[in-house]
Amino acid sequence: PDNPQRNYEQAIYCYQSLLYTDPKSAQVNYLLGRLYNDEDNLKKDSLLAQKFYERALKLDDNFADAHLCLAILLMDNKNPHKGFSASLLYYKKALEFDSNSPQIHYNFGLLYTIKENPYRDPE
Repeated sequence: PDNPQRNYEQAIYCYQSLLYTDPKSAQVNYLLGRLYNDEDNLKKDSLLAQKFYERALKLDDNFADAHLCLAILLMDNKNPHKGFSASLLYYKKALEFDSNSPQIHYNFGLLYTIKENPYRDPE
């Protein structure tokens, strides 16, 4: 039977190998961030995901998806005031580079919903 966790581990290993050959790849850093931040990954590591998203943005500040993922990561449902300012900054940057993205607009609105009513699950 297929082991989903093993698939994550293999994917992470492959992307880390790619990163070794091309450390300046914003795309590979972004994808590693996505893998480490995925809810289905039993070894989810938000701090490591944040590190890879930030590295991707350092390499390519116009990377709208990396801005979006970092904004979502920083949006803390349990303490919305804590991550609100940082999350807001990344949502604005994401919109600056992709103003037509429904996903960015939706999540940007979600940020305000959570801030105004932190005890309600917005989903």
